[in-house]
Amino acid sequence: MQNLSRWFGMAAAGLVLLASCAGVSVSRPVPAEAITPETLRNAGAAIDSSSASESYLRLIASREEGVYGPVVVFIERHNSRLIQAEIALGMYRLSRAAGLKRIAREGMFEGETLAGHELPAAAGVDRRHIALNFLERGELGAAEFMFLAENSSVFGVEREDEYGVTLTEAEDIAFQNYLLGAIIADAGWERAGPLIHTLFTPEDEGQWAEANAALWELSPWAQETAGLINTSLSTGQIITRLEELRGRCEALVNLSFNDQGQRRVFIDDRIKDDFAGIIGFYENVRQRSITMAGNVLQTLKNENGPLAMVIGANHTEDVELYFDEHGVRYYVLEPKAIWDAADPSNISDAAYERRSEGKPLAEPAALANFLGIELMPRPLLSETWIKKQAAVQGLILSLSNAMETNPGEAPLYGLSAGDLSVAGVRILPESIRRQADGSTILAMENEGQILYFRFGRSEGYNAAGITSITDIETALTAMIERLSQIQKGAAYPVPVAAFNLPASNIICVAAPSLELINQTALLSTI
Repeated sequence: MQNLSRWFGMAAAGLVLLASCAGVSVSRPVPAEAITPETLRNAGAAIDSSSASESYLRLIASREEGVYGPVVVFIERHNSRLIQAEIALGMYRLSRAAGLKRIAREGMFEGETLAGHELPAAAGVDRRHIALNFLERGELGAAEFMFLAENSSVFGVEREDEYGVTLTEAEDIAFQNYLLGAIIADAGWERAGPLIHTLFTPEDEGQWAEANAALWELSPWAQETAGLINTSLSTGQIITRLEELRGRCEALVNLSFNDQGQRRVFIDDRIKDDFAGIIGFYENVRQRSITMAGNVLQTLKNENGPLAMVIGANHTEDVELYFDEHGVRYYVLEPKAIWDAADPSNISDAAYERRSEGKPLAEPAALANFLGIELMPRPLLSETWIKKQAAVQGLILSLSNAMETNPGEAPLYGLSAGDLSVAGVRILPESIRRQADGSTILAMENEGQILYFRFGRSEGYNAAGITSITDIETALTAMIERLSQIQKGAAYPVPVAAFNLPASNIICVAAPSLELINQTALLSTI
């Protein structure tokens, strides 16, 4: 079914992402009455439909009576940089306005915290700059940002054995085949068959697009099912729909169709078993929801008071039901990029997979070797590569700031030799060279590996960029605007890697040789 991969991606892109990505006592909580609907409104969340268009978050569910909490639940989609920025802005405002600094994090295990995993510092650089860049690049989420920028307490609420259950490629294919089966069941093979044949063997992109659109029109129910799997906040609703999909296709099991002389079976016994695995996956998602909500309740029993919780959308209804049954007050906030559906900031499937494995999003060989890519003990901020990447960012920012402050003091521009080394990463001072176009070329060394960088500031790339941080809220607001207007630009040739620092208004590239870096002009849009 490889020729249908684009169709399947459109039908079920959210199958994993919406559901992915023991109580502990952390931080001293603030009084429960500090979090109210009015607090949420003042923090920028729409609590009614009249102000939703002007807000980055909206209140979609709440329970204002109960013994414990309240819990401010932020719904996320794990592959969206824009959603993470919107959540970070809401969290930052609530941290400042109401002292909300406890964050329960999906994807972190029971007993895990971020305490002790601060990033290294470079001379003259506010580390919040590094946190903002990581957030905008998609390397970290809103909870990790709040730890780095606000010293919030972030702790895990998952069980490792439950979190490790994932959908297999075979189960993905089974879901695709069952959707095709539903279309065939609704429209008949005579109408659906020619369109499916075109999806397998299109003459061009236009023919593929026409066949794809026509195929969906044959079964509004199948199209609704694909949308529901992508957007539902209810695991129970998803499981019910999957069961209904299985029932609609039962008569097609091991049934073959004549596709212009070729016999096709869309659902055989193996596909049927794989589809059952999808239902099992979502049953596990529901159990994960109960585990997370239970660990939050235990944390509140240990030390009652407000806290934030970050979860994937599929967990929402099950968490709400658990809190309803156990007397927990809560407010559920949905980022605008989820309800607005216009989100150009999604990272690629390959990049998301790398991040899920504890690796950086971009991984050309030269950059991977230089950063020391290896899987270290969880959580994410303990990874070697992220500390090394923070060191690289910090050194570039430190040198860039020094060049602007002391432009006539080459080659170190007022920095000391010690300032050129952070966390084992070192700028080779003899390599620093200003270029005619205003950019700077330099080499860095890390454990015997040499990597070359070219960087420069560019108002064209990031007109809303900032060179110092006095107002994180302003920086996050500018980030949201940038991420909501991303347009795909030109790309660097392999093995040159983009290493932009968008929140710092810096365009940067990395390459394994001086010859390559000399030949690479900075692109204004990436």
